[in-house]
Amino acid sequence: MSLAAMQAAEFFTTPHISNFKRVVKVIMGTFDASTKTCGYNYSIQLPEGGYTPEGFIDAGIVIDNGLQMSKSLDYWSVYFGYTPTSLYSSIRAWLNPQVVWLHSGTTKTTKSYSGLDRRELLLGFNVGQVFDTDSQVWFASKSTPTKYNGGQESHTMSDPLPAVVTALPTSPLNPTSNSNMETFAPKILNQHMQGNKSMAADMFAKVMSSVSGGDLSSPFGGGTTRDLALTLHVAKVTGFWSKYKSQLQSLINTFWTQQDPKTGGMPQTFPTHVGTNFTTPEPQGQTILWGDPNSPSWFESY
Repeated sequence: MSLAAMQAAEFFTTPHISNFKRVVKVIMGTFDASTKTCGYNYSIQLPEGGYTPEGFIDAGIVIDNGLQMSKSLDYWSVYFGYTPTSLYSSIRAWLNPQVVWLHSGTTKTTKSYSGLDRRELLLGFNVGQVFDTDSQVWFASKSTPTKYNGGQESHTMSDPLPAVVTALPTSPLNPTSNSNMETFAPKILNQHMQGNKSMAADMFAKVMSSVSGGDLSSPFGGGTTRDLALTLHVAKVTGFWSKYKSQLQSLINTFWTQQDPKTGGMPQTFPTHVGTNFTTPEPQGQTILWGDPNSPSWFESY
């Protein structure tokens, strides 16, 4: 680990190990449809359970949650003594361009992964643009798909459930326009990886100028753990964090006050869902991403 990565870990990771441990425990739990509890499925090596346009379904989620936490879960599962996951290699197998995805709608539209999902940027892959995505409406194709919740269920490792679903990139976004951190974080990283370091720094400075009361202000966020997590990830991997320690520490403090005292899970929005045992997969994955001490090394070549 480089000196820069070790210094970042001392600020972002080491003081909060017990918090990250509780989040990993949530991720590594057992899927339960009756309580809408997500988990990790070793048989398909994917996080299982999530919210789609068809509601909460029993499915392995590739994009977005699986992809964005894939490298980090493989690290944390070992660190905290679980049976090691192989999520990253599983995600790459499912996102192989030869895999055909079938749309869950009434029309039998098919599509392959272009390699351009914006979460690739979070993992240090320079895809050149930031793309919008649709929802998890694409099911992994098999020769004779069967109907699933009004759509097309298709799966190749376990029949009939869980299904394997993904979102897929759609159209490019304005590369520098303000937006919430779901898209603005990848925009900053895209400029950083393209060599436009001043532009990336200016964009991040605007985010930091919006910090008030331990939260982000519109349009970059406000009341969501996801926006905070992505801000912390960008700060760490770009090295911008050293200039904004005070603001970032206030975001970290706010972030952990949202952690469910019983389950250890992270709610997507606050204060609405704090203490309600209501968690969704995405903020869990984004939490272990910003805490991953290895992430700065993914960007060292830029």
